[in-house]
Amino acid sequence: MNNNSQAGSLASGTGSGIGTVGSIQYAFQTGTATSWQLLWTPPPTNVGNVVIYVTVARGGNTFANSYTLTPAGTTPPTLTLSVSPSTLTFTASGTAPPPQTVHPTSSGAPMAYTTSAATIPPGGAWLHATPGGANTPTDVTVSVDPTGLSTGTYMGTVSVASSSATNSPQNVGVTFNWTAPTTPPPTPNLRSLPTELRFDAASAGDTAAAQLLNVTSSDASTLVFTDAASTDSGGNWLTVTPGSGSTPASLSVSVATTGLANGRYTGAIAIASSGATNSPLMVPVTLRIGETPPPTVALQFSLTVVDKQSGGSDEMLLIGTGSSDGSGAVTGGGQFTRYTPSSNTGPDQIVSTGTWRATSVVSFTPVSSTDTSHGVLVINVNLNPAGGSTVPATMRIANTGSDSGVTLTITGGDTFAPTGVGQVSIAARGGTGGDGSGDSGDSGGGND
Repeated sequence: MNNNSQAGSLASGTGSGIGTVGSIQYAFQTGTATSWQLLWTPPPTNVGNVVIYVTVARGGNTFANSYTLTPAGTTPPTLTLSVSPSTLTFTASGTAPPPQTVHPTSSGAPMAYTTSAATIPPGGAWLHATPGGANTPTDVTVSVDPTGLSTGTYMGTVSVASSSATNSPQNVGVTFNWTAPTTPPPTPNLRSLPTELRFDAASAGDTAAAQLLNVTSSDASTLVFTDAASTDSGGNWLTVTPGSGSTPASLSVSVATTGLANGRYTGAIAIASSGATNSPLMVPVTLRIGETPPPTVALQFSLTVVDKQSGGSDEMLLIGTGSSDGSGAVTGGGQFTRYTPSSNTGPDQIVSTGTWRATSVVSFTPVSSTDTSHGVLVINVNLNPAGGSTVPATMRIANTGSDSGVTLTITGGDTFAPTGVGQVSIAARGGTGGDGSGDSGDSGGGND
């Protein structure tokens, strides 16, 4: 090996190859052979001693030697150079090990020396020696940098050289046993469907039907969990069974209204798992006793609109029809297509498609008491993506003239707002003049 750019050049011979590490040239032979050949071209002028380093790695051990070529006519050195220890071993897992020290000494007066570090491929320049030059007996600090290294054993050499020494350079074989850190798998989240529960009872003592709460993990893995019910007021009116399980699971949530006064009560179901990032997952629960649901009228509605993802680039095509009666019961549904618009002349990228179904009326606010064919209708819907699980959402259907369009809010997910493209119609069932539809551009195209 050669660490002097003016000390001639190396060329490959029989069974050998040539490489470089920084400013150092080296010839290498990776197979097993009794001998191999390399070619050295001396420099055209006298530059002093030229050192050839030989390092052999075999069976987990490193053997090093060197040969000094002294130009004719120069005065050979008379001192000898020693280094201690002659080998170093670093072993580490996950983080870099502490540096180690090599102690150079002279057989006589202090001598100037230089240091260099070389590694045997693969691995790159993981070996370092400082300072790059000093006088004996100044110590050399040897360190290793595992950045980018895979688990394995790496070999290298630290050379201490002096033109004043007859035996320069002195080499220290370095072995680095490295175990790379492993990245733990991401921790899943607990999920519930629905994300909140609501119970209604006409009066205290009336029975409100129990509801199912489905518990899953975000990556479909199995999470062992416990669950418990708590209330903010009114005593222990909230119950969940069973008290533990593993995902996927269905819990039964029930309420007891006996002894409670009319009013609104709140509580929660806490679902805890040591393997979930968002543990405990809190599912809000509302119990309403004696509250009259918001008034509604018999309606029919239809929509064909394009919405845009709030804070994103996706768009949603919504198509459907439905109707509700005076009690707030609703039927109907349609199709949806979520896609990412193409940025050029190519086709849009489909994200998901499926159907939606109306499940209940939240509220209807007419434009006026005399015009019930125009207003804002809010309904709960279920989205049923092809090949996926049902997802609850809220759909706000507006047709007031200044406020027209559909806003879709996916529970625990994205919101899609009107773009002004499409048609919306709300009409009183059995009435006339209920078609408030038309190009949204004509009806104002206002956003929610």
